[in-house]
Amino acid sequence: MRKMYTVLLLSTFLVGARAQAEHKEDCDRAEYSQQYAAGFNRELNGALDRFKNQDKSSRSKLDGMKAASDFKVQLLSLDGIPMIAGGNKAAELRATCLLGPNAISKADVLYAVTERAWKLLESKVAAEAQVKKVTMP
Repeated sequence: MRKMYTVLLLSTFLVGARAQAEHKEDCDRAEYSQQYAAGFNRELNGALDRFKNQDKSSRSKLDGMKAASDFKVQLLSLDGIPMIAGGNKAAELRATCLLGPNAISKADVLYAVTERAWKLLESKVAAEAQVKKVTMP
């Protein structure tokens, strides 16, 4: 089961990497960058909302995980784009277009991985509680 899950996760990353490479080439076109930037906030906010909702409901569980720190660094990088671009709107749009897919992908992967991990853990705790005849809250 673990091997199958690892293969699934690896294939998800590989597909994402290929799509991102194609996306990077498209970002060199100003019209594509502008179109991407127009919908970027909506997509990122949707991914962030899913992640934040999960984070709120399982904050104590996530304290032991360190994978989220890389994602937080990416979010800080995205927040700094306007300042780094120095008012150059084309550079800002292009940077958002280049960095955006990876941030959205990481949010989605973090959500999927933590959701799966906690479901597995919760099922093991429930099974152990049943064996010990302990009532779960």
